[in-house]
Amino acid sequence: MIQKTGMFMTELARLASLLIDLQKRDQLPIYATPKEALQFSIDHGYGDLAFKVRRLWENAS
Repeated sequence: MIQKTGMFMTELARLASLLIDLQKRDQLPIYATPKEALQFSIDHGYGDLAFKVRRLWENAS
């Protein structure tokens, strides 16, 4: 169980880092709300990644 949790959190961190890097590259405004950030990701072609990160984060809570 602990090993699965660790792997889950590692994957969540990896995907979240990738999403942040993409958003920085495409110049997401730093004051964007979560809803605006999601729409930004969709508009820039990586909405699927944003939804996956969001789903993993919600499952971790």
